[in-house]
Amino acid sequence: MKTRWLVEPKDSHTNEVLSRLRPGEEIQTVKVVLPGNITKEVKVWQISFADLTVLERSRTSGLNYRVYAQEGGGQIRPHLYLLKKRLDQKRRTIFKAAARALKKIAK
Repeated sequence: MKTRWLVEPKDSHTNEVLSRLRPGEEIQTVKVVLPGNITKEVKVWQISFADLTVLERSRTSGLNYRVYAQEGGGQIRPHLYLLKKRLDQKRRTIFKAAARALKKIAK
């Protein structure tokens, strides 16, 4: 099954970056199914997984967006793997900071 990757820009800067990443393409309006079976229309850019990984690495440079995925011909849903990955990174960062603080206290 092929996965279609869709990115919703949350600000004008991110929209500009995505338009440069996908020259000649237009932003699309699609219906997305959110948790609780809530349907919402969003404006998205369709990108490749390779482009998505570039965006993920660039997130710290001020890009603000939401990722959706569509498996085959199924419904378009928020992509939770990337969200989980970011949460795991934040937890690791918090854990490392707490460990450093405890070391300073122990001295």
